[in-house]
Amino acid sequence: MNKFFFIVLLFSCFVAPLSLEGNSANDMLETIKYMILSDLQRRTNNDVEITSLKVIRGIESVYSSDGKRLRSVSMDRYMGKNRVFYAAVIEDKKEGLSHVLIDAAFDSSTEVYVTSRTLSKGATISLGDYYPVKYKHSKIPTGAITDKTQIEGKILTAGLAPGVMIREGHLTDTLIIKRGQKVNIAIETEGITLSAQGVLRGDAPLGGVAKVYCESTKKELQGILVSANIVKVKI
Repeated sequence: MNKFFFIVLLFSCFVAPLSLEGNSANDMLETIKYMILSDLQRRTNNDVEITSLKVIRGIESVYSSDGKRLRSVSMDRYMGKNRVFYAAVIEDKKEGLSHVLIDAAFDSSTEVYVTSRTLSKGATISLGDYYPVKYKHSKIPTGAITDKTQIEGKILTAGLAPGVMIREGHLTDTLIIKRGQKVNIAIETEGITLSAQGVLRGDAPLGGVAKVYCESTKKELQGILVSANIVKVKI
């Protein structure tokens, strides 16, 4: 964790940077930083790193911290993605309570999921098909899935190579195979399975009813689309 902080003093019309010297001020800042970090980790349920800490009001209470005690640190308000204001209360026996406002920027780590092997279009995802990888939240691509319950049991809309980060667009509850798709027809009759080539007559949902034109018999058959390229027909 970075041991240096950017400290600013808020004047009436401008902000000027101010560096801190002395162990007491550094100790006070370290304590404030630790309390903010602990609170952010509790709120996000993720590993958190503070990337910037700025005192924007009450710098004198931190700078001259001899004989003072930190009473509390609490979130003041959310300032946008990965940025929050915290309010600290510092007690001095002679001067009473003083209030400090702190601008904290942070980044958190969360798990995304990556394919562990080659997966075909139409395959149903199971536990061994992917593994978790930790990413900083600010670097996670749009659409990347961070909750594995959104992956298991879903159907792939496209084939994926090993090591591909799984995104929302890769998965669906029901895969629709388009009209004109070439398929293999497994014709089951009297305990015998025959194979033939065919073409879907219309759009069909994976696992649902599909009409297929059989090239060898020149007839239209109806069966179940059991995968992206297989239709089972019972005669």
